[in-house]
Amino acid sequence: MNKFLLFNELLRKSNRCFEKKEYINALKYINQAIFLNLTLSNQKIRELYELRGNIKIQMNQHLDCIGDFNKAISLDPKNPSLYFYRGFALCVLDDKEGALKDFNKLIEFEPDNKSAIEISRYLKDSLGNK
Repeated sequence: MNKFLLFNELLRKSNRCFEKKEYINALKYINQAIFLNLTLSNQKIRELYELRGNIKIQMNQHLDCIGDFNKAISLDPKNPSLYFYRGFALCVLDDKEGALKDFNKLIEFEPDNKSAIEISRYLKDSLGNK
C-alpha cells in the first residue's frame, strides 16, 4: 500500500477510535501514522501531535502529552486550543505557573474566553498573585 494512503487510513482509524473513546487503539494508530515519517505540511503535523496529545489526556498521560503539545505549538504558535490543552495538562500536573502562562497566552488570542479568564484568575489566586 502507498505510504500516503496508509497514513490517511491510520489517521482515519485513530480519529474514529478517539470518537468512540477507544483511546488505546486511537493512540496505536496515531503512533503508526507519525512513525511513517512522511513529508507533510506543518499544519498536518500539528494536527497529528494535537490529536495524540488529546488522546493522552483522555488516558491520563498528562506528562506525556506535554511533549506533543510543545511540538504542535512550535508548528502553530497562534493556535489558542493548543495552549488550553497544554495548560489543562499542566494544571493536572500541579504546574500552576506553567498553566498560568498557557492560559494567559490563550487570553491574548481570545480575550473574551470566560473559561480561560476564570482558570487564570484561580491560578493567580492559588499562586498568591493578585
